[in-house]
Amino acid sequence: MALLLLFAVASAGASERIDDLTALRRFDEAFEAAESDSARAEVLASAGESAAAASLWQTILDGGWSPRAFAAKWEAISADACDPALAEAVLSKDLRELPGALGPAELMSLWESATGLEATGLADSLAGELLSSWPRSREAMEYLSGEFYDVQYPVWNDDSGRIAVLGDFIERRGGISDFWRSRAWQYLLGSLLATADSTRWREVHGEWLASCPGSPQAWLTGASLLIDRDSSFAEALSMTDSCAALLEGGWHPEDIQPGEEVLVETAMKLDLAFRRAQALLGVGRPADAARVLAPALEPGSDGGPDGNATNAACWWLMGRIMQRGNTPGADIAFLEAAERGDTGNRWTPLAIEALETMRGADWPDWARRERDYTGPVFEDATWMLASDGILSGGRISWFDFDGDGWEDLLCGSRLWRNLEGRAFEEITEVSGLSSFAFTGGVWGDLDGDGDADLATSGNPPLILVNEEGRFFDRSCALGVHPTGGPVEGVGLADWDADGNLDIYLACYELEGTLGEGCPDVFLLAGEGGFSDATRQTGMVTWRDIPLCGRGVSPCDFDRDGDMDLFVSVYRLQENLLWENGDDGAVDTALEHGVAGIEKDGWWGHTIGSAWGDFDNDGDWDLFSANLAHPRYIDISDRSMLLVNDGTAFHDERALRGIRYEETHSVPVWGDFDCDGLLDLYITSIYEGMRSFLYRQLPDGSFEDVTLLSGTRVTNGWGAAAADFDHDGRLDLAVGSATGSRLFRNVTEGGNWLLVRVSPPEGVNPSGLGCTVELTSEEGTMLRQVSGGTGTTCQDGALLHFGLGGCVEASWKLFVPGRREPCASGRFEGVCRLVTVP
Repeated sequence: MALLLLFAVASAGASERIDDLTALRRFDEAFEAAESDSARAEVLASAGESAAAASLWQTILDGGWSPRAFAAKWEAISADACDPALAEAVLSKDLRELPGALGPAELMSLWESATGLEATGLADSLAGELLSSWPRSREAMEYLSGEFYDVQYPVWNDDSGRIAVLGDFIERRGGISDFWRSRAWQYLLGSLLATADSTRWREVHGEWLASCPGSPQAWLTGASLLIDRDSSFAEALSMTDSCAALLEGGWHPEDIQPGEEVLVETAMKLDLAFRRAQALLGVGRPADAARVLAPALEPGSDGGPDGNATNAACWWLMGRIMQRGNTPGADIAFLEAAERGDTGNRWTPLAIEALETMRGADWPDWARRERDYTGPVFEDATWMLASDGILSGGRISWFDFDGDGWEDLLCGSRLWRNLEGRAFEEITEVSGLSSFAFTGGVWGDLDGDGDADLATSGNPPLILVNEEGRFFDRSCALGVHPTGGPVEGVGLADWDADGNLDIYLACYELEGTLGEGCPDVFLLAGEGGFSDATRQTGMVTWRDIPLCGRGVSPCDFDRDGDMDLFVSVYRLQENLLWENGDDGAVDTALEHGVAGIEKDGWWGHTIGSAWGDFDNDGDWDLFSANLAHPRYIDISDRSMLLVNDGTAFHDERALRGIRYEETHSVPVWGDFDCDGLLDLYITSIYEGMRSFLYRQLPDGSFEDVTLLSGTRVTNGWGAAAADFDHDGRLDLAVGSATGSRLFRNVTEGGNWLLVRVSPPEGVNPSGLGCTVELTSEEGTMLRQVSGGTGTTCQDGALLHFGLGGCVEASWKLFVPGRREPCASGRFEGVCRLVTVP
């Protein structure tokens, strides 16, 4: 027995080592470590050696029947079939002549193989076998989940179409899973409410209840509609009682993945408390309503930093209860609700409205006093850009394009000249930019004449050359041509340290596809323009599979003297880190731990990423903002705060108090309160989704100060920071389809320095990639002149350092192409703008 146990432990250790090597794509080592043909076949398949893997699996089958080997052989064949029709015919024949039974894992695998061969009939047959023979298996539920969403995607924005496909789903698949039958009814009713037929909601909800009497969601949705539409509080209370009885009886959301299960259950409990209390208040039982709400107001009731629920609605309702009873503290409850915010932005505005009524227009000042708040404070200065306060635009870039010493603002495709920090003048028309179609851009001298030109995102990408304040399209003349798909991310960096800026274009998916990527393009500057050096430099993805790029963030992340490129990639695909080496570019994202976390071939929906040394230890850390839908949470990454330990990066987002949010989009680092610690702003895309400003505390944790700082925006996309008025307080611009905002920082206190880099001879004239290292009593801080961040955004080139109470600091200037500093010195005196070297 002891020998058997020892053998099992040794086998597990060997298997784990093979898995680790395979995850790092060190396939030769993994193959050598494999001790069986099946392990070697797995390594070959992972390496993309499909034919060799299929041959080895067949050898295993020749020695005896194995369902796993049979399914794995067809996984390998379908991955690289030269003649899909022939492969389909052979697979059909093999399935008819099976010598043994197939389990759910094998049926799911074979369904995926048939789908890959575009053998629709065969795939449907395999799916039917899986659902009929193994209806309660994990694989059956995984298939059902995929089908549920797949049938909706083509008609996602057509509510009538969704009603039809969901009705069909209920008829075909409703008998397999109570959970998925109920969820189909839930989505169907949601679509109905958006149509002219919404008055039928009671009838349809009744059908849902009759079909799914054991579904708490059915009862809870009914209660919500009765309250919101009919104010039928007694009837709603009865429905919440039924929902509560099911939850108390041990119901939990089966048939979904464990991660989603936790999110669903947490959100349902909070929503039940809220709706039950609403109903109780409506029937004149405020004390009972307060009692029901109490557990939902406890710390942790929202699921903590990995949960996406919010108890803002519960706090708002508690405020209403206290307000009606003339109980002290209603304003505090409303403040709690407003601080938390809610997904959809429904209850937060009501809480703010109540605060305005109780505390007047100056309620934010009252709130800051109440909280003893000393963090960053902003005022909305959007009026400086748009007289009506309405400004559209998604991506944000700051740069002094006209060389007058003041950073100008590009919001989407509109350009504002900064009038010495006192005002902005829109010059989109007079500058000629209105003649071009683009979605954003990154600034830098691209033609070597000393002023800032613009490399744009869009389809096609453009090089708009600055000629005395007017812009002209010189794309073709400079060797920049249309890519195979839309460009989402633009990054500028002097890759080869020749004093000329090079361009990385992160291309998104091919039009009309979902996840079919378009190859990125790297353009190397040379005599008279740019040439495509993507393959020459080695910037070719693994197996040459194009990915869906979203953003480019250049940085000398390892501080070895040359510029590297981080590429944020969407569609549950891996991120890239093109590390600059003697032999060209090597993708070391896996090695350094910044690719994301692979789960069954899926990674993350990264939109934008930003470098920043937030822990002041002299190396670059990285925040990657990931959109992560709860329904896919088990196979996708939440946003990551990737802390650099000198050899690799480790995610500490949750540990440091940054919450998971479904649609995080673009991060911005900045010391917004001049305390010597970088704070973090994160936008969130989609209507009603809220942005966040996290203030870093002295212990390295972060607290959400979005409300108290005055920086909440919904449906945010791009964002970037710059001290546009040179007052030493870092300002912020946020892009949003529902109203972009310019926030002027009015925080009091804290010493600071603004550092302008004057590029030494041989360095690109824009100074992109230059890094200033500043050492004070607060530690060692790094700032770099941005060549792009997020998804085609750009922070200002005037580098801002908050110093807290420090009054002096030493500095070093690092430039692309040199490991050692090219200049150094000491600043005597603070709160001023200085130039280095």
